[in-house]
Amino acid sequence: MSESNGGIVRLEIKNYMGVELFVIVPDPNGNYVVIGGMNGQGKSSVMKAIQAIIEGMKGAPPQPVREGCDYSEILLETDEIIVTQKITAKTKRVQLVVSAKDGKRLRSPQAILDNLMAHLSFDPVAFGRMPSKDQADQLRDLVGLDLSDLDNERAVLYEDRTIAGREVKRVKGSLESMPKHKIERDEIDIAAVSEEMQKRQMQNAGNDKVRERLKASRDGEAQAAEYLKVKQGDVDQAVRELKYAQEKLEKTKGYSVHAATELGKKKEAVEAYETQAGRLVDLDLSDLQAKMASAEEHNVKVRENELFQKTRSELHAAERKHEGFQTKIHKVDEERERRLAAAEFPVEGLGFDENGVTMQGLPFEQASDAEKLRVSVAMGLALNPKLKVILVRDGSLLDDKSLSLVYEMAKAAKAHVWIERVGEGKECTVIMEEGRIKNIEAEVVESQE
Repeated sequence: MSESNGGIVRLEIKNYMGVELFVIVPDPNGNYVVIGGMNGQGKSSVMKAIQAIIEGMKGAPPQPVREGCDYSEILLETDEIIVTQKITAKTKRVQLVVSAKDGKRLRSPQAILDNLMAHLSFDPVAFGRMPSKDQADQLRDLVGLDLSDLDNERAVLYEDRTIAGREVKRVKGSLESMPKHKIERDEIDIAAVSEEMQKRQMQNAGNDKVRERLKASRDGEAQAAEYLKVKQGDVDQAVRELKYAQEKLEKTKGYSVHAATELGKKKEAVEAYETQAGRLVDLDLSDLQAKMASAEEHNVKVRENELFQKTRSELHAAERKHEGFQTKIHKVDEERERRLAAAEFPVEGLGFDENGVTMQGLPFEQASDAEKLRVSVAMGLALNPKLKVILVRDGSLLDDKSLSLVYEMAKAAKAHVWIERVGEGKECTVIMEEGRIKNIEAEVVESQE
């Protein structure tokens, strides 16, 4: 027998899901087994059985035992160990045994299998056709890289930064639309100006009263002078009529004395008011009147300037907040890059960005189908370096060229690829029909190269 390919050297499946009986010994010089057949004939059950015996119950369906059977049994043999798994239908009890080739049972069978092949569930064809986000999630799981905390933190910071950016834009727009005046900073106190105006008006009103009294005194003086003139005429008349009206003369003289006295008083009053009027100074109201006229316009400008300064302070605060979020996002991105740099990817050149998986820095989704398949198969091989087995569950999506590429890569890596494919073409190693291998009476089938 030639050197084994390092994969599965024998597989037996009995009463597992849709499989009644399946036994195959892959060609040790071959690198693939293509399981063909129509839908519902047991192809997928063979693939799930391989995964279940390696991964244990975590890789098993809810009801692994074929309907109507009491138990299921799987045997998988490699170059170094023999693995058997038996499940009882009634109790769903799982018996897992891992033995060396000499029959010696090994301890911690599931730990041995986990160490042997930790990523058997990885399907390179399915991976190549996944949406970008699902590819990134699966690759992160495969390499044990959990970036969910950074992704969540970045999402929150990005939203906060977006809100802060909108606030910066809003405040900046408001600030640009506001007038900025070159005026005195303080508002004019209209009440104080009004009070000062009232004081000056009262003083001016007092001055007007003094002037009115002066005018009244002058009018009295004129009247007294006119009265004296009349009385002097009367005196003259009385003198002419002295001899005839002595008594009247005496009486008239009395009036004259009284008029002279009154005249003296009036003159004194006139002199006093003239002296007082000479000292009067009227206060200028023009500056206050102008200030009152412009006060409201000035105060509006002062308030607009205050609003401008307040809004500018708000802008600076919003910009600092936005910059703070940007700095935090940068730190999150740096931590992400650090973790990515420290991660061990199965294929050199693989990585992530915010949109998904990358290869050599370019989006993986932009690669050709052939390049995607090449990288995906290489990932499967790298993820399972000990037991070089890859399961392709949707092989019907592969054309002849793609199948050839998978075969060549498996051969170069000395690996074994198990492919499920709908149909009964010549590329099929075996064809499943009603839970058994079609047209094969013997229970053991050797796969072809």
